[in-house]
Amino acid sequence: MPAPMVSTFSTPSDLSPPSKLLVIPLRFIGDGVLTIPMIAALRAHLPQARIDLFGPATLANLFEPSPLLDGVYTEPGPKAEAKAALADLLSSQRYDTVILARRSVSQALALKRADVPRRIGFDEQRFGWPLGYKRWGWGLTDSIRFPELTTTVPQARTYASLLAPLSVPADTIERHMHLQAWTTQQDEAAAQTLLAKFGLSPDDRLAIIHATSASKEKSIPLERFVASVQRLHEAGFCCMALGTAHDAETYDRLQQAAMVPIANLCGQSTLRQSLAIMRHATLFLGLDSGPVHLCAAVGVPHIIALYGPINEQQWRPYPYNGHFTPVFNTALDCRPCAPKVCRHNRCRMDLSSQAILSAVDTHLKQLAPSPGHRGASEPVTGIAQGMGGREGESIPGSHRDA
Repeated sequence: MPAPMVSTFSTPSDLSPPSKLLVIPLRFIGDGVLTIPMIAALRAHLPQARIDLFGPATLANLFEPSPLLDGVYTEPGPKAEAKAALADLLSSQRYDTVILARRSVSQALALKRADVPRRIGFDEQRFGWPLGYKRWGWGLTDSIRFPELTTTVPQARTYASLLAPLSVPADTIERHMHLQAWTTQQDEAAAQTLLAKFGLSPDDRLAIIHATSASKEKSIPLERFVASVQRLHEAGFCCMALGTAHDAETYDRLQQAAMVPIANLCGQSTLRQSLAIMRHATLFLGLDSGPVHLCAAVGVPHIIALYGPINEQQWRPYPYNGHFTPVFNTALDCRPCAPKVCRHNRCRMDLSSQAILSAVDTHLKQLAPSPGHRGASEPVTGIAQGMGGREGESIPGSHRDA
């Protein structure tokens, strides 16, 4: 697997090995999961060092039981409060090394103002309009090349490249290049209780449907899921939805449109309790978002992820040894792209129901029929790929761009 190009800026040569480090991942769940191999390799390389993490409440919940970290500090939501919290943490803890996985120039400069001796991050940083992203590496002592939009390097390896300035051996990184997820006995018990509340059992054939995303640039019309949910139900799957309370109404509408049961667990569980539930799932079907990587981390054997403008090679679940199908629109030569500047959004808005259904059928062929199989029609042979052309009637209240 090719590694991202490294460009290390001037770092004082007399620095001793790090003894107190802080890792700052991106704020999104998926990115947090993809930093785990990097953190694991760092812990193996520096077993006696203190390693802390600074991130939002969702990531704090994910990492709290992790044996890889000594401390997990919660980043407040409001920007001003987050800025103050980071400054206070840097002042009180006096880290000798900070690994900044975000392309944030403001946080890089905050590290410099705090006199952190070693500040490792990506060369590409986000500035305000009209500058956008620039490869300036401001505030950093060690700057790592961030890949281009069309890279084939999985993002987990890009995050691991941040260890290059610390001379972490390549074989150490390879040994720890796998995803992990941690739950407590209380999380597992709560998951069992929640499944029972909805009439489900870990022995059921469970399919997780994920049709929502915090990012508008990843969403597709809700009706595109209908045929696939129906097919999974016919094949004996119990479909279920996990997410926030805000997501619950979306799955109520999907259930009404598909006219098959969907266990709507949205808003009922913490992130780690959701992980405990995911461990029992056989298949995941959903948008390119955090749950894709969470399911990979707990070993869900079949994952179907729907991609719009995002690079499916860069942001695929990795490392992952199960059956994975990315579904994306192959009729466009403009993707992957920077989605916030797109004027037509065809990569996601034209992603067809048939492309998604074909991927589902491909995975169903790999699975033995369940005892509750209801006689699904013969699966379609082939690899699912998105096609152009809008289709079907929209579900009332579903998102559809003008």
